[in-house]
Amino acid sequence: MTRKLVFKNNVPICQRCKCKLIIGKTWTASRKGRRTYFCFDCLRHKRNKKITEIGKETYINGRKDDHLKRTYGISLKQYELILEKQNGVCKICGKKETVKNQYNLCRLSVEHCHKTGRIRGLVCWRCNIVISIIERYERLVEDNPKLYKKLRDYLLGQA
Repeated sequence: MTRKLVFKNNVPICQRCKCKLIIGKTWTASRKGRRTYFCFDCLRHKRNKKITEIGKETYINGRKDDHLKRTYGISLKQYELILEKQNGVCKICGKKETVKNQYNLCRLSVEHCHKTGRIRGLVCWRCNIVISIIERYERLVEDNPKLYKKLRDYLLGQA
């Protein structure tokens, strides 16, 4: 079944409660190319109904699994196997994740090659940030050896 955005007086309306969809206040026009046809309240109601039906933990694990499959091509079980293989610690620094979101500790990040998509391991937030910086600016330094020397000298206190 394909859904179409319904308009009333040239204004999009929610398919459930028929309220006006105002971008940013009651509605998001699209999310990564997928349109939503319901206001925030109806989406929240739909989510809460699903959580009640299947249970909160099952719902959260399903969301994690969907994210991992969509983003990295692995399942939650595969993530947990990698985590177990690494003894629950960062592959680089060997420490457990210490960064918290609003509810609890964050999970280790899936560290992967952006060119090939190959997963290299699970890393903590700090190591992931450092890797990101190195990868982004690696080409800049390769293209300009003088800049590399200046940066190195600066960091060593010789500038």
